[in-house]
Parts: sequence; C-alpha cells; structure tokens
Amino acid sequence: MNILSEQSFEIKNIVSRSDKFSAHKFQEVLMESARQFKDYMINNGETIITTTKAVEIVDSEQILDVEILLPVSYRIPCNEPFVFKEKIKIVNALYVREDDITKLQDTMNYMNKYILDNKLQPITSAYLVQSKQDNKMITDIYIGINPNVL
Repeated sequence: MNILSEQSFEIKNIVSRSDKFSAHKFQEVLMESARQFKDYMINNGETIITTTKAVEIVDSEQILDVEILLPVSYRIPCNEPFVFKEKIKIVNALYVREDDITKLQDTMNYMNKYILDNKLQPITSAYLVQSKQDNKMITDIYIGINPNVL
C-alpha cells in the first residue's frame, strides 16, 4: 500500500449533517440523506464523503460522532439538521486509495501506524471520499497532517 504525503483535497458546494449515531443508525441516516439530495448531488449521487470525529461506548453500544458531506452541483437551501458549506479543503494530507471496501479498516490501521511510526500529528480526522468507478466502490482517504516540525 502506497501512502502519499503532502496531498490536498478540495470540493465546493456541500450539504453537511453532523450528529452522533449508533453504527446501524448511521448507515440508515447516510442512505436517507443521499436519497433526499440525490437530484442535486454530483456524479448522480455516487460520491459521498464521511468523517468520524469520535467514537464512544454508551450502554454497551458504539456511538459515532460523524459528519456526512454530500457534494452537490450548486448552492441549495437546506433545513435542519443539514447545513450548506461553500467548500471543504484539506491540505498537507496523507492520502491512500482503497478499492476493496472489505479492507477499509486494515487500510485505516495501516495509515494510523504510519502516522505513529513517522511521529506525525494529524490535524483532521480521516475523510473518506467514496465513489463508484466502473461499477466498483472506491474510497479515497485523506488525513490532514500538521506541517510544523516539532
């Protein structure tokens, strides 16, 4: 697996929803959000970005603090719990492409080990940009890294 450093990612016109969900509920909300904005989304709704900011255990259940980012073609009005963001931009990021969704956790573990081994300081959570290419789901992963050498 090849990790690229000093990469960047920028995308304009995003519908965003941040909240805390169980893993099961997160999948439901993700799919419902994509359905709700499908007519506005780029690539026919085939591109979805997610980031998990924190994970906690509540009553023996894993609760994810996540943000769902849906790229849309142009500025659209949004109602709660959604907000519109002009753009997101991540610079000085580590980047990996994973084309096997079943290996996603292994890829994340590999990136985290790389960060620790190289004494890097992440300044963003991992942003997973999922899209379909040739009827196959691929995931581009970006983690913003502090450019300072401390």
